Amino acid sequence: MEETRPELPLLFRLRDSGWCDSPAARRYMAEAADEIERLTLRRSVLPQRRRGLSTQFEHRGVGFAATLGFYPDGALGEMFLSSVKAAADLDIYARDLGMAISAALQFGAAPETLARMMTRDAEGAPQGLGARALDLALALARDGESQS
Repeated sequence: MEETRPELPLLFRLRDSGWCDSPAARRYMAEAADEIERLTLRRSVLPQRRRGLSTQFEHRGVGFAATLGFYPDGALGEMFLSSVKAAADLDIYARDLGMAISAALQFGAAPETLARMMTRDAEGAPQGLGARALDLALALARDGESQS
């Protein structure tokens, strides 16, 4: 009877399989494994007690409030958004957007990357609420670091 070996995890096989003698191919496979690992990270839960910051701002003539939560290392970890007109459609969109941004942050997306992905005009000014809120959050986070 033939003995079966347990299947090695994919990332181990990509990094250390020795299937190819080419150093360039092995480097490529290691980079692919690193990217797979990065994309499959588990959610990084914020501590129960954390630094928070609340602010109000205006975007396209509408008032909004943002509450930001930070990890102990100062990294942005959550964003709650709301409009000044509670229960209005804009309030629903703002709250949903804040939760989606928070989920992306907690699964490893960099706030700078998220901000760059949002719609902007030719000069780089934010066009949507997401870009405006992320720009504001990044500025407040930088200000908080400089005051520490």
